[in-house]
Amino acid sequence: MTDHRQHAVIFDLDGVLTDTAEFHYLAWQQLADAEGLPFDREANEQLRGVSRRDSLLLLLGDREVDQDHFDDMMERKNELYLTSLERMGPQDALPGAVALVIDAKRRGMKVAIGSSSKNAPFVLDRLGLTGLFDAIADGNSVQDAKPAPDLFLAAAQMLDLAPDACIVIEDAESGVDAALAAGMTAVGIGPKARVGHAHHRFLTTADVDLARILPCDEARLEQGPVLSDGWVVVDDHHDPGQIVNVATSHLTGNGYLGYRGTLPEWGRDATVGCTVSDTWDNADGKWSELCNVPNGLFATWEHLGQPIAVPAHEVTSDRDLLERRLDIRYGRQHRRYAPSQGPIRQLVDERFASMDERHLLAQRQRVFAAPGDRLTFTSGIDGQVWSLNGDHFAFVEPQIHDDALAMRMNTTERGLPIAVAQVVRIRGGQVHAERVIEDERQLLRVMDVEVGDDGVVIVDQVMTVYSGNDVEYPLRESLAVARAAIDDGYESLLARHALAWDALWERVDVQITGDQLAQTVLRYNLYHNIIATPMHADHLPIGARGLSCQAYQGAAFWDQEVFNLPMWVHTVPEIARNVMIYRYRTLDGARRKAERLGYAGAFYAWISGDTGDELCPDFFFVDVLTGRPIRNHFNDWQIHISPDIVCTIDGYVRVTGDHDFVAGHGAEIVFEVARFLASFVYYRPADGLYHLIRLLGPDEYHENVDDNVFTVEQTRVALAEAITLYGDLQGNDENRLNELRETIGVSDEEYEAWKEIHGSLVTIEPHPETNIIEQFVGYFDHEDTTPDALKTRLQDPNEYWGWPNGVAHHTQVIKQPDVVQLFVNQPELFGRDIIEANFDYYLQRTQHGSSLSRPMYGLVAARLGRVREAYDLFIKGSTVDLLADHNPMPGGTFIGGIHTAACGAAWQVAVLGFGGVHVRDDHVEVDPRLPEQWEELAFGLSIRGCWLRVHARQDEIELAVDASSPGPVTVLVHGRSTTIEPGDTATTPVDLATELAR
Repeated sequence: MTDHRQHAVIFDLDGVLTDTAEFHYLAWQQLADAEGLPFDREANEQLRGVSRRDSLLLLLGDREVDQDHFDDMMERKNELYLTSLERMGPQDALPGAVALVIDAKRRGMKVAIGSSSKNAPFVLDRLGLTGLFDAIADGNSVQDAKPAPDLFLAAAQMLDLAPDACIVIEDAESGVDAALAAGMTAVGIGPKARVGHAHHRFLTTADVDLARILPCDEARLEQGPVLSDGWVVVDDHHDPGQIVNVATSHLTGNGYLGYRGTLPEWGRDATVGCTVSDTWDNADGKWSELCNVPNGLFATWEHLGQPIAVPAHEVTSDRDLLERRLDIRYGRQHRRYAPSQGPIRQLVDERFASMDERHLLAQRQRVFAAPGDRLTFTSGIDGQVWSLNGDHFAFVEPQIHDDALAMRMNTTERGLPIAVAQVVRIRGGQVHAERVIEDERQLLRVMDVEVGDDGVVIVDQVMTVYSGNDVEYPLRESLAVARAAIDDGYESLLARHALAWDALWERVDVQITGDQLAQTVLRYNLYHNIIATPMHADHLPIGARGLSCQAYQGAAFWDQEVFNLPMWVHTVPEIARNVMIYRYRTLDGARRKAERLGYAGAFYAWISGDTGDELCPDFFFVDVLTGRPIRNHFNDWQIHISPDIVCTIDGYVRVTGDHDFVAGHGAEIVFEVARFLASFVYYRPADGLYHLIRLLGPDEYHENVDDNVFTVEQTRVALAEAITLYGDLQGNDENRLNELRETIGVSDEEYEAWKEIHGSLVTIEPHPETNIIEQFVGYFDHEDTTPDALKTRLQDPNEYWGWPNGVAHHTQVIKQPDVVQLFVNQPELFGRDIIEANFDYYLQRTQHGSSLSRPMYGLVAARLGRVREAYDLFIKGSTVDLLADHNPMPGGTFIGGIHTAACGAAWQVAVLGFGGVHVRDDHVEVDPRLPEQWEELAFGLSIRGCWLRVHARQDEIELAVDASSPGPVTVLVHGRSTTIEPGDTATTPVDLATELAR
């Protein structure tokens, strides 16, 4: 049975995380020589894990010295040691040390140091590892050193854990003795003669497998991957038919670049890709998309000319032979491969896109073979890239720079310079021969490697990418950063990367206790929403497929504001602000689009890149039956994108109180959108109302419709925001209003026009008998059928279902629910009876052709208290990429890749749905509705500069306001108000079963 208690790992320092033993040995040797004492490496072994005082007693043996001389010798030894440590740096962490620490942290374990050395803090600082640990117990913490248990017991006390919940990793006999005496699980590193009496033993730090010590919780997701420990996705079956989807699912990224979850030995035919932000290029005259750059992490192994590799296009279904993992917490891809033949017993590799240095990717391979075996290792830059729509590089120039390889290139359309650099280091093997080959955009270094005495070859490889949009000289910067990274060492790069991820998860993580499957699924989605976001910039969008591939052109849709941003608005609002400034920076593109189509103001692009100009082609899909292109009107009839942006600004200000953003950026967006809407509405004299005609709503199957209810109500809010903001500026900031009058020509006459339109805008009322709201005028006149019935009418499974000839266009079957989406965006607009009636009506008519459909139904179901139904919709909607149960080629156009909007929507279902969060102008509502198997739902909220922590349980809700918050937070829990001061915690008893019934 799995032990679900809180656990900790206590690490010895010397010999476990770093090899300071050599520094100690040299210091003792110098002291012994000066004092005329016999000492050698064999004698030094007796000092392993022993305190400085006891080590000196062993060194002295029978010699007697007075106390002053004894103290002087101790001080001299320490000075010699510290002097030698000045040469220590991050590169001195042992292989696997940082990975082991962060593996423990990923599993939710606390981590501490338990070292006899009084210099432990100094050593950790030199290694750059201090921030990873929750506690440090060293020689200053206790009087009795190892083998006494005191040091480890002190560490456990610092962590507030019982001794039997602690695992100690030691390389010394005395350390293992201390761990056993403390009643802890002892893990020995080293030979059996020294640490064989530990509960578990491994030869090196890199060999330690926590899963063997404390087994993981694992659960298979239907017929898909295995989910482990709330943070790991394991694929143990390689199916060539799923090569695109698994590579997408295992993406590692950092908001600047995304590297697909492929294997180092694969090429473009296996969809290897590194997609880089801010590199838009149009190579085929139709699609402007981000570039996939040459692959600087390419690596292969051979023995006697035979490749040692996983065949990309052959099935492998034995987990003992092949296992691929995605570590969600730290964004690491792992592969473990045990070839069935050949000299290599095992090939283990991992890689990550650094969250600390966003232009950097790092990869480590460990090759296990017999000492003396000769292997051929090839690594370098593979410029034969996978690209959806043409060759984006007008030229590619390979370059050799001594230890580094590089490729310099310019894009086809804009001539943007891009540079990729690569450096590799090998340990544990001797390189006997080396050559560089260049062939068809490949620059490769081939090495003849002899396996060393330890039987393990470790290869560290770094890749860097810069473009002319990042720096003036991309090649120079790429080379400099790559060389600095390889010198720092893989462990140091991983440590800094992990600390950056820890800071993000501290804000964004949502914790579910009692349901590991839901926990892992949710975090998987949060992870992908994070790495899709350009956190480093305020001029770039969140792409609808993130940086997982070139599909949807790396560009923003309405998804950005409606689905991706709410997580950031409520957790890290400064990142949300950056993304909204992107919309300000692209106002000119929106103005150009409006003018081109005959309107005023700002009509935002349906697909928006770096300039804000429309990237969506007129002909997006192809009729697979005739081969003819389909004229879709995503780019000119789907106007709700503009009011959606204004509604998001309104919500952002309500949550953050950031009125400076409104004055400096938001007002111009709001007024230009209102100006566009005023030019778009159609006044019908017959009823004296303003209408919106020729529309396309979120349900994209029905084009050329009038008065789409979602678009109408979003427009109403956008106009109201413009009216309110104009009035506020008139009364409170006339100077800013005058600036806007001067720069964009906004006027009092327009203000009056907006009020007129807002007051006479058409209203679509629910049916008086059924409470059903008609999605658009004439919707009820369409054939009333079901998605399943329509499937039988398809002549080809890849047919596009919508306008103009799709099977759904003349029926009530919808792609996703416009009316239900309205309930999400404007939850106060209708009462429960109306919401529930429409939920039931539209659900049975929804085909869920969009990955956004089920999450929105799930959110509304949770708010309605239909928790079981909400849970099923949540899981189904949040596993669209994990299970890869979608068609990546509807209408003949590739739109595969991570569904980043669905990832963002998962946070909304969890926090706004099950958590019942709704931020009002002067308080926060928290009305949790938890699935019965959830023991607790915990999350954080940033509310107008205050940090509110929520722990919702089946019988109580605990609310805590961080002590650093500028003021109190008022929270309404199921209708009961409580105000919490900074540093305080309030607990409210609840009966969720009663609340759900109510």
